[in-house]
Amino acid sequence: MQFNTKGQTNRIMIICGARLGLIFHFAVLATVVLLLSATAPAQQPAQNGAHLVAKASSGEDSTTSVSKDWRGVSRKEINTTELATALGTTADDKTIRPFRVNIPEEQLVDLRRRIAATKWPERELVSDATQGVQLATMKKLADYWVNHNWRKTEAKLNSYPQFITNIDGLDIHFIHVRSKNPNALPVIITHGWPGSVIEQLKIIGPLTDPVKYGGKAEDSFDVVIPSLPGYGFSGKPTATGWDPQRVARAWAVLMDRLGYKRYVAQGGDWGNAVTEQMALQQPAGLIGIHTNMPATIPDDIAKALASGGPAPSGLSDEEKYAYDQVAFFYKHGLGCANEMANRPQTLYGIADSPIGLAAWIIDHDS
Repeated sequence: MQFNTKGQTNRIMIICGARLGLIFHFAVLATVVLLLSATAPAQQPAQNGAHLVAKASSGEDSTTSVSKDWRGVSRKEINTTELATALGTTADDKTIRPFRVNIPEEQLVDLRRRIAATKWPERELVSDATQGVQLATMKKLADYWVNHNWRKTEAKLNSYPQFITNIDGLDIHFIHVRSKNPNALPVIITHGWPGSVIEQLKIIGPLTDPVKYGGKAEDSFDVVIPSLPGYGFSGKPTATGWDPQRVARAWAVLMDRLGYKRYVAQGGDWGNAVTEQMALQQPAGLIGIHTNMPATIPDDIAKALASGGPAPSGLSDEEKYAYDQVAFFYKHGLGCANEMANRPQTLYGIADSPIGLAAWIIDHDS
């Protein structure tokens, strides 16, 4: 099942080279990831949902404790089981609670301190990015990042209606913007890795209010943009098993819980994997999908790529060019994916170092 908007064609793009024009994207994305790695346990929404739990950051009750990391920086930790019980949020709780982002200032200060304290490696031995993300790129990013106004991004997020609901034992964060058109078609849009709902903010306006952007009222959508499990402000799974199939089932539950009985789904990257699984599962109400990263390759092409062998015979010049691009990506562009798939616990550096994480993300897009 697929639907297209105004006949536009979607294409797979292989991005070559670290581009300084993407600095803002990486700064915001890595800021979100690092801040959440330090504060996510404390980001459980209060029962009234209007703000984050104040006591979790002040240490006023027994659900919190204070510890220090290797830098001597104090960190507030939460007993999430006790907190969930105190707030009445259990695994079978189907309520939808309003949510707002409010990162503690101490975490922003700590983030800037860690960026400034980066221990830099030697400069690469070549004049291009073939050895990885170049030192000059990362230093320029660091200079930008320490002056980045996170509160502006936070205010942008909070300008949209955000919510938390528990699905299959996990809190799921999502943005939900209804169109003024009562006949708008609901769409659930899923981001990928490394990504977040921030990437989709720019499409909310054109989808919910197409007339304002030169479109037609009948092209209106109600927009639902969830954070994948473990991403953004969604809960972190405590066990394996949250694969695209399980996320797809959760998204169907979410749309049903929102009262949508007829809707479509869209996604790219891992969002594509989830969206394709929704089509395969055919939940009640799903009438079509759209993907900007179709992951379909003919069997003979897939076998040749997996073996690292030459392209199958009979390909046109255009097909041969496409094959060579994908073959290059398979050989040189999947290192980060292989490491994260096989040895994720080993990646301590990108959990603690802002610059380490940013370089990892930029290299992924090279």
